[in-house]
Amino acid sequence: MVQAYEIAVMVLCLMGSALCSGLTLGLLSLDLTELRVYIDCGTPQQQKYAKKIYPIRKRGNQLLVSLLVGNTAVNSALAIVSAELFSGIYGFLVSTVSILYLGEIIPQAVFHRHGLLVGYYTVYLVITLMVITCPIAWPTAKILGWILGEETELRYTRKQIQSLVNIHGSAGTAAEFSRDETAVLGSAMEFWEKTVREVMTPLDKVFMLDATTPLNFETLSLIFYSGHSRVPVFRNTRHNVIGVVFAKDLILLDPDDGIQAQTIMALFNREVPDVPSDLTLGDLLKEFKTGRGHLAIVKDLISSEGKDPFYETIGVVTLEDVIEELIGSEIVDETDVFEDNESQTRVKRKRRFDPTVLNMLDSQRSNRSTLSSNELDVVTSYLTRHLDEFSTNHVTEPVARRMLKHCEVISYTEDLQLAQVLAIPADLEARYLHLANGNDVKKRNTPFKIFVRGEPSSFAVLVLQGRMKLTIGEESFSSEVGPWTLIGRPSLTNPNYIADFTAETLELPCRFVRIERHNYMNARKLTQQARNLRFGPSSPDYDDDNDDDGFMAPPSMRKNQNEFIARTPEQDGENNLNSETQNDGCR
Repeated sequence: MVQAYEIAVMVLCLMGSALCSGLTLGLLSLDLTELRVYIDCGTPQQQKYAKKIYPIRKRGNQLLVSLLVGNTAVNSALAIVSAELFSGIYGFLVSTVSILYLGEIIPQAVFHRHGLLVGYYTVYLVITLMVITCPIAWPTAKILGWILGEETELRYTRKQIQSLVNIHGSAGTAAEFSRDETAVLGSAMEFWEKTVREVMTPLDKVFMLDATTPLNFETLSLIFYSGHSRVPVFRNTRHNVIGVVFAKDLILLDPDDGIQAQTIMALFNREVPDVPSDLTLGDLLKEFKTGRGHLAIVKDLISSEGKDPFYETIGVVTLEDVIEELIGSEIVDETDVFEDNESQTRVKRKRRFDPTVLNMLDSQRSNRSTLSSNELDVVTSYLTRHLDEFSTNHVTEPVARRMLKHCEVISYTEDLQLAQVLAIPADLEARYLHLANGNDVKKRNTPFKIFVRGEPSSFAVLVLQGRMKLTIGEESFSSEVGPWTLIGRPSLTNPNYIADFTAETLELPCRFVRIERHNYMNARKLTQQARNLRFGPSSPDYDDDNDDDGFMAPPSMRKNQNEFIARTPEQDGENNLNSETQNDGCR
């Protein structure tokens, strides 16, 4: 007959088995690092639970042995009691099923999910069990510690922490971190492993100045447009960086003085540290924090067979580059031209500053481009000897030379094409790109049109360099012309001339002299008057530097708008037809 105490013992054994089994999984699944995290930054309740559990959890081997000893003891007692209550196969089945479900599966599932809570309320019971089982648990724990080593707090590597951050950041709506926070934390983890070579600006993309570059208005405009606060200075080659010029050092500089960059550099003596290309960003940040400078020259050790190793400059790195890697995103301030140095993507702004307004600040601004003295001799000789319009019957050689001194020389280059694409001044943008990117300038194939069919023309051009394409008539017959070709001859004598062809650049660079009709007609008039008076260009008393000859420079070459009398092509024609009765055009 089944006794009541036997059933009570069986129930107590099941409870003891469930408690020991559940606590084994629940407490040991609480890592020491996790408990310390709860203590340091958990909720007040979590901190309370963790502080109470941590002392016994720290004795991991003894806790494990104590719980297993207790679990084994109650399971053995349960088997004995069930055998007395249920004989044979029934006792086996009852004890197995009760231990499996009531003593293992259910308690372990519950304690694993709520180990902190259950551990807190059973901590004194666990301490009592550890004291009771101490004669067996303590020496066993020592042996385990000697063989396996004492349990230590879990330590994560940098990669593991980064993986944890990514896991938390990709948890959807339940994510603890936003996408930006995840990117910043991930970048911070990678920061200390990256080297300077990975983030530097290559030397061919660095905006630099030659040591002998005069700091005139053009150079200061380039520095202004570049947006850089620090400009490296080199001597002879870009690999020989000798210092740096700060943009703020140039505030009180007079552009008219044309002081060289090396003079300003020596005056302020800004320090520029050199760093090896394999230096980590963490060490570089420490270097920048010393205050020696926020720009460093990156050098790489070059080794070759038969030669001593030497360091060669391969780029520059700035504090901004370091901070960008630390936060994992590009920093674009109000003066940046490009979003980043690798893709060279231009910054898109709603309101863009027009650099041409800087021209108002230039006291010596001049677009004048004329022939040199040697070029004057060569061009004059060619025109007067090979072209009928400039033969001695029409224009004498001294008068032709004087006229050519007032003619504008126009040059079309690939830099100018690029500037038109970017819709900003060529003399500023193209030179900046050359200084900043070396030869990394993209080309544009759209030609420049000099003459357009059906449009009036009051000038002719003499090609000096490059080639032009002529498209003539309604049939669009095409031909190519090169240097020493005079295009638009009829416009020199016909005040109503309309071009019947289109002329455009075919090969760059293209350079030509633009001869205005009024200057050509004044040259013919001056020659005729000199012959009539038998005193003038053919006389030894003729002054080639006389400005009072009626020739007018083009508007882009005039220093003062009050120095000339504006004429229309029609007025020029009337003056030329009545040259014997009109004045000679002299001012």
